[in-house]
Amino acid sequence: ISNKNTKVRLAGISSADFPQIPDKIEKEDYVLPPEILNMIKNQVVFSAATDETRPILTGVLFSFLKGNLQAVATDGFRLSCKEIEIKNNIQESNILISAKIIDELCHIIGESKEQVRISVLEKTKQILFASQNFVLTGRVLEGDFPDFQRIIPKSFVYRVTTDKESLLKG
Repeated sequence: ISNKNTKVRLAGISSADFPQIPDKIEKEDYVLPPEILNMIKNQVVFSAATDETRPILTGVLFSFLKGNLQAVATDGFRLSCKEIEIKNNIQESNILISAKIIDELCHIIGESKEQVRISVLEKTKQILFASQNFVLTGRVLEGDFPDFQRIIPKSFVYRVTTDKESLLKG
């Protein structure tokens, strides 16, 4: 870039060095209603780490099991796990998605009632979220999520039942 008095040279990286960003979903792996995604954002995402020193902990593990979706996040000190019954026929798998992507997705869908289609591109390690009005692309986090099942007790000595409203007021 130059003009009469100044000449500037910018260093850049070729676009060929970056993965191709798809602009539409070719194959649909999962379909979720926006209510479920917002529930995960409100009840699970807050437990994901914000510190990038352990990138695996900055994500939310989506475990698709027969008829269930289990969303799990931890920062090493707190753990959130939400099991949600889903009706669609899905393939069993685990996907680790950045909490920031889920947060942004929920910001985009807002109060929409339209189903969100999800596609995982194994080859490029990308995940696509789409509806009629948008396509959001992100990277799938790679690595082994901590074995959270080990620290959740299988049985309890005591069980307490209380009114939610009185507990919140106390």
